Amino acid sequence: MPIIKRRKKALSKNEFILQENSGSKTDLEEFDDEILRHFPVISFGLIDRVNEIGLPLYNEQIRLVTKKSFNALEFIKYILGFEKIIETYICVYSIDSNSGSIINHLAEKGILGNTVFLISNLKNPAYRQKYAIVREKFIKNSRIKLIFAASHAKLMLIKTERNHYVVEGSMNLSSNSRIEQCLFENNQTVYNFHKQWIDNIEEIATDRELAIYDFNGEKIKGNNKYIQR
Repeated sequence: MPIIKRRKKALSKNEFILQENSGSKTDLEEFDDEILRHFPVISFGLIDRVNEIGLPLYNEQIRLVTKKSFNALEFIKYILGFEKIIETYICVYSIDSNSGSIINHLAEKGILGNTVFLISNLKNPAYRQKYAIVREKFIKNSRIKLIFAASHAKLMLIKTERNHYVVEGSMNLSSNSRIEQCLFENNQTVYNFHKQWIDNIEEIATDRELAIYDFNGEKIKGNNKYIQR
């Protein structure tokens, strides 16, 4: 299916009304003034592999649906074929051992620059396995800052010498045969928006829900079950 180039119509103020939370106050309400309104040039595609679409131009957003087995790591591998990565942020709900090994290796070699890795601490049938993977591979990696939080975010920020790539979607860092949807764009404003909330995640997560290990593996924040022993 070919990529179709279209320009998105900007929403009027009346079309973009957010509901107020009339219930109890939560930390997330503090983020109301940080909502990002962004209207780029948009493309669409149904793909098997990232190389079918190429890299987004500045201020271009590509919305994708995958047709077969697809791992979010393909975006990193593809970008590395064209540009040097100097900073990486990864937010994921789950990860498999092979993907963990690849991220760990690339980070150790400095290929990803300093990497911030946010993973969910929510219990699911695979939570012990994903915890073992990231603890074994990431906590002692001097180029990875590891964050456990009550998060369901699936996001990658990849800064190169020339561009600011953002990948958002349903994919985890694992290979599967499910249909996945994602958004791939190149925009510094969006990049900085996501980077800011991740860097300040303690503002929206309590100590009970948060544990942060700095680049040297030293625990610097939080008090939950993911305490280094």
